[in-house]
Amino acid sequence: MPFQDYPYERPNLEKVKAQFDTLLTRLEEASSTAAMIPVMDEYYALNDQVDTQSTLASIRHSIDTKDAFYDLEQAFFDQESPALGTYQKRFATILLKTPYQADLRAHYGDLLFDQLALSSKTFDDVIIEDLQKENALVTEYGKLTASAEITFDGKTLNLSQMAPYMQSKDRATRKSAQEKVAAFFEANEETFDRIYDDLVKVRVKMAEKLGFSWESVHEDAATPIIRRPM
Repeated sequence: MPFQDYPYERPNLEKVKAQFDTLLTRLEEASSTAAMIPVMDEYYALNDQVDTQSTLASIRHSIDTKDAFYDLEQAFFDQESPALGTYQKRFATILLKTPYQADLRAHYGDLLFDQLALSSKTFDDVIIEDLQKENALVTEYGKLTASAEITFDGKTLNLSQMAPYMQSKDRATRKSAQEKVAAFFEANEETFDRIYDDLVKVRVKMAEKLGFSWESVHEDAATPIIRRPM
C-alpha cells in the first residue's frame, strides 16, 4: 500500500488508557507464564496501534509543516502522548518483578527485559509536563528548519534540496550553496539558540527529577534533537 493511502485516525486516548488499565490488571493477576504471554501480546498490539497513528501524524506533519490538519495532530500527540508513559512504566514494573521472568525471557529474549529496565529509569509521572514541553520544542525546531525557502539556481529550495549543491564537484557552486544555507541559519540564530537552550534546560530538569547525578545530567543533556518515541 502506498504511504499516502495508509489511513490515519486520531486515537481515543481515554479509551486506550482504559484498555491499558484492563490489560495491566490482567497481567498482574496472571498466575503462569502461559497466562501472561497472550496479555503481553495484546498490550504490544494496542501500543503498536497508537504508535502507528502517532508516526503517521509525525511523518505527514514533517512532509508539510504548513498542513493545518497534521499540525493539530502533531500538537495533540506532543501534549497527550507523555501520559501514556505511566502505563509503560507499570508494564515494565510488572515484568521486572514477576516470578515468571525466566520463562518470559526464554520466550521474548533478554533484550526486552534490558530495555524495560532502562525505560523504567527514564520515566516518572513527575516529568510528564516536562516531556510535553520537550515535544513542543522538538516540533518547533522541525517547523523552523522546514521553513527555509532559499533562492538558488533559479529555484526556491528547502534545506534538503540544497544538499546536492553543497556537495557539488564545482567548488564555486559548493561555496555559494554553503553561504546561502549559512545565511538562513544566521537569520534565525536567535530562535535556534533559544530552542536549543530551552531543550537543554528541560532535559536537565527531567534528569534531576529522576535522580540522576549532576555530572551525568550535564554530560547527556546536549544530545541531538530527536523525536521521542512513544
